[in-house]
Amino acid sequence: MQDYDREDSLENAVAAFQRSLDVDPRFCAGACRSRPGFPAQVCAGAFSRSLEAANAACRHSAQLDPSGADAEICLGMLFNATGRYDAAAQHLERALKLDSTRDESYRELAIAYDGQKRLGDAESLLKKAVALRPHYWAAHKWLGRFYEAHGRYDQAAEQFKRVVEMAPDSIDGYSNLGAVYVEQGKIR
Repeated sequence: MQDYDREDSLENAVAAFQRSLDVDPRFCAGACRSRPGFPAQVCAGAFSRSLEAANAACRHSAQLDPSGADAEICLGMLFNATGRYDAAAQHLERALKLDSTRDESYRELAIAYDGQKRLGDAESLLKKAVALRPHYWAAHKWLGRFYEAHGRYDQAAEQFKRVVEMAPDSIDGYSNLGAVYVEQGKIR
């Protein structure tokens, strides 16, 4: 899942996850607890790609582990995806109280806060996600995309340069950096 920007890697992860769920339906909660950063969206994606099924999967995760952050993250992501930022924020704030070590909680809560126009809070959360995993290229990408979305192109470029340094074989850093340069008029 570290190479989620590659479609084959994501498809392989979802397929392996589904096989694990077939063997043990409680796998989702166990995997997420034992591997910080394990993406909660895979739980939803493994059950189905539809929002209704994803909602059911998130709620099922809550039943399997009511004291864990996974279901809260999953629901927060689902509500973010459907533009229900207030509901997303409530679930993601709960997730952070349950487990403050998950960078995806910070990222997803930042998305919710951005949707609520709480830009300072969103930026702060993205910086915390970077601080949690400073050597993970995607954390820098998320912060860079936030800066880009809000017209802060120099800061965005710095983050995307970090992505290129950390993951030189990934297209993400180059394409995002190129987009910022276009916005700045540096590429004609």
